Amino acid sequence: MYHRIHLYRGNGPMSKRTNVSPQTFSTQMHWLADHGYSAVTLDAMVKILHGDEVGPAKPMVITFDDGYRSQLEQAVPVLRQLHQAAVFYSITGHIPHPDFMHRNELRALSDEGMQIEAHTVHHDDLRTISKQQQIKELTESKAAIEAITGKPVLHFAYPDGGFTHSISARVGSLGYVTATTINSGFATPQSNLLELPRIWMMERTDMGKTFGN
Repeated sequence: MYHRIHLYRGNGPMSKRTNVSPQTFSTQMHWLADHGYSAVTLDAMVKILHGDEVGPAKPMVITFDDGYRSQLEQAVPVLRQLHQAAVFYSITGHIPHPDFMHRNELRALSDEGMQIEAHTVHHDDLRTISKQQQIKELTESKAAIEAITGKPVLHFAYPDGGFTHSISARVGSLGYVTATTINSGFATPQSNLLELPRIWMMERTDMGKTFGN
């Protein structure tokens, strides 16, 4: 899981967690490729986890939260070079903002095989808003992205990783197949598809320790 891909010199705890420099991102992607990891779409990963599809020896899903422009400018060229797919969870209410990817850019990424998926309209922690507001955030963001890409939106990322079992069940009832959290770990066939763990990638992530040699 990535957020901003740019060099940031702030010392706050969140800046260290949400910023990875372009050079480090490239190094991490090349490390994964050199060690046999292959990126697949979330659609493919669901089939692999269910045993309905034989995937590569080391399948992975590369995800980006929020839809920052730096992901397009700094991460996408590396992904293209390595022929790796990725998932971009877009906050639809932020699309007009200059720091975020716009509609035509999201559509172009979708057309080249990247997945554009939902991350709500306003990035509110779903645990802090009413059931009616949750439904509004989940349905409106889904519809907005489907209008942009012309493809079904089946995947969701919880803002700030905030969910409960009742919220994840609600997400599934609204047409989502998967939902990703910020809980650390690797997905397995036993994982709840609506509460999938991820690895939070940071500037100082130890690749060997995290992924093995």
